[in-house]
Amino acid sequence: MQTVFQTDEYGCGAACLAMLADISYSEARKRLFGRGRPSSSGVTRAPLISALRGYGLEVGASGRLKAGAVVNLRDNALLYGKILPTRGMIDPTQNTYGHWLVWDAEQKVVRDPYKYKKPVWLTSFTVIREK
Repeated sequence: MQTVFQTDEYGCGAACLAMLADISYSEARKRLFGRGRPSSSGVTRAPLISALRGYGLEVGASGRLKAGAVVNLRDNALLYGKILPTRGMIDPTQNTYGHWLVWDAEQKVVRDPYKYKKPVWLTSFTVIREK
């Protein structure tokens, strides 16, 4: 699997779909948003899961992630988290943004479609397998 980078602020879901389904970013965007642009809230879990299934992928277990637990996932996974302020701490007075990422089980690496690295607090996962 190769990292696919998002080309707009709210394109992380499309980039993750592209990585997991092995399609282009452009095709993933069309699948999720048609010819329109993503909303300022990006894409939610349900359309992502539907699109992954539409590409013949099996959606497995989902759950909350505890700190450091991502390395225990044996299969590729769609990850969700919050982009943290540059200090890397959760601060209720500052905005955090939801963000989709991918766990590459073969390479044992989190693939982040956001080019400008900031700390991400991973909160949940959904296992994705080929059928």
